[in-house]
Amino acid sequence: MRDRVRQSAPAPPAADDRVRELIDAIDEQRGKREPGVVVALRERVADQVELNMLMNQMKEVEEPVLKRRIGEQIREKQRQFHASNGGGHSTPAWIIPTMDACVAITLGDAHAALNRDRAALAQARNNWQRAISLANISDSLREMGRYAEAVRPALQAIAADPLYLSGWCYLTMALWKSGRGEAAAEILRTVPAMDDVNKPSSVWRSYLTSYNEFGEMRHALPEAQHLFSIVGAA
Repeated sequence: MRDRVRQSAPAPPAADDRVRELIDAIDEQRGKREPGVVVALRERVADQVELNMLMNQMKEVEEPVLKRRIGEQIREKQRQFHASNGGGHSTPAWIIPTMDACVAITLGDAHAALNRDRAALAQARNNWQRAISLANISDSLREMGRYAEAVRPALQAIAADPLYLSGWCYLTMALWKSGRGEAAAEILRTVPAMDDVNKPSSVWRSYLTSYNEFGEMRHALPEAQHLFSIVGAA
């Protein structure tokens, strides 16, 4: 009997169909974020900001000695963040493993990042935090070369918060690397319109100019070429 039920159950939507559903849901989600998400969007404790600044510096440095020195500073700031129980953040059980994962991926350890983001996901208090953790899980899986696996958590991140732009960027890269260029192109045709790529503060602009995956798309997808022409990246 259970076998017959399994066979007759409707199949889940194909991932590419799910992408279209999520794109269609963007407009109706505007202005509907739960109050807790609106508060969370604005929460940045001082230690977290300082740690992010150090990690951004690390990404821009090539010289090995300086890179090692910044890495040591990151580790020290991470220890301080733990010692202060998240520096006063309202959800330390989520932000501490989240920042641990950011540190790990910055220092080149995607396996550690994946484990810490999974721990963070278990502690997420609202859809925005769930979206961040799921998108970061997708990022780590892609960094590990597990491209097909990276698609599902990215889709789940967007389902949790369709307005989370970084989640759309990670989903686009996961689709591209897993060989589904048309689905990636469909996102590029539609979603960046949510975010003016002309602005230096644009999330999409930052990803387009920072990730090799978008550089690959630039050479293969007209939609990516169009966005790069707006950004003006060399």
